[in-house]
Amino acid sequence: MARTSKTNTITEQATTNEKVVAENSVVGKNENTKETTKRVSRASVELNDSEEIEVMSIIPNVSYHDKKTGDDYEWDEAGHTESMTVETIKDMWRNNKGYFRNMWLRPLDERVVVKLGLTKLFEDYEFLLNASNYTTNKLDKVFSVFDGLNNQMKNTIITKVKQMVEDEEIKDVKVIKRLGVKLDVDFISLL
Repeated sequence: MARTSKTNTITEQATTNEKVVAENSVVGKNENTKETTKRVSRASVELNDSEEIEVMSIIPNVSYHDKKTGDDYEWDEAGHTESMTVETIKDMWRNNKGYFRNMWLRPLDERVVVKLGLTKLFEDYEFLLNASNYTTNKLDKVFSVFDGLNNQMKNTIITKVKQMVEDEEIKDVKVIKRLGVKLDVDFISLL
């Protein structure tokens, strides 16, 4: 674990009924006594500042020092996760929104994503990672979303697209050629 603390204390978070309700989605009955189901969004459950949330790196080599607690967080590779308290995430957001807006890090809890207003950003990212969106019909939208990214994220997406072409998840030669022209990458040589 890359997190270190000057005080060497970690707060344990007990499972609450609210969390169980958020994950188990059956609630209530109607007048005819038939059970009804209602999906309870995790975003509708309030966040507790001491609650631990997993935060995943989207790019490698990210670090954060929390001045308030003295904790250091390090993500050595893309996909690495660190547990952070909601309070620390809020402080990080308040002091440097770039960690999330530049898509270096991603909170793995929908409630945090909604609270920080990052839903659309992460939906766009997921859209670009879905190989089924790389069709002639959707390619203009792919380019539009891609154009809105910062250079670091563009490089990350280009690497993912290369992998999708190599793994033959993207097979349409017309699409691959257009991607190559737009992204200035020779994807055809990967076939």
